[in-house]
Amino acid sequence: VTTEGADGETFALHTIRIHTPSEHTFDGEHYPMEMQFLHKSDGDKDLGVSAFFSPAIESPKFVSHIADAVRGAKEGESHMIESLVMEVTPFHEIASDVLMQVEMPLEVQGELKHTDNNPIVPETYRDRAGLYEKAEADVPNYKSYYKYQGSDTQPPCNEGVTWILLKHSLPIKSEDLETMQHLEGHNNRKTQPLNGRRILDSNIH
Repeated sequence: VTTEGADGETFALHTIRIHTPSEHTFDGEHYPMEMQFLHKSDGDKDLGVSAFFSPAIESPKFVSHIADAVRGAKEGESHMIESLVMEVTPFHEIASDVLMQVEMPLEVQGELKHTDNNPIVPETYRDRAGLYEKAEADVPNYKSYYKYQGSDTQPPCNEGVTWILLKHSLPIKSEDLETMQHLEGHNNRKTQPLNGRRILDSNIH
């Protein structure tokens, strides 16, 4: 699975990680789950795309498939999952679910807000210039994200990773979330200070 960067360089997906709770925060708050799609280019550049999950009635099919497989698997003596059998979801369906997501009800109702870390624009995500006042004005994730230069979140935490943080959270039902939390435990890296890094907003030109 490949994607093309802004400079035309091709990145290949090599790993999907799940963290409970999220490693990235918005307004200092964690989402209950973050899924990271990690890519590497032929030129050895690293790209991470993070999708976030909020409690909901139903989960996307690919999340349900993972959770169902975990519930049906056996836990070995080392508490590692063994004999995992999962129904395959075509990746184009996963990409569509993730990248075409628009605002969740919690965001629309104003119960969950995002504040930019960009010092140039102090307005909140929901209230900026009326951009999201109407449902039809919602911008899907592939056009609505934050971007910054950071590091890998697992040791040795190498620098030089371009992170894309998708603004609109995806739904996950409570049963699936509990399954993923049991599987992963509390496995998020402590939030790191920005240290002068600039957060770029795709909706600001």
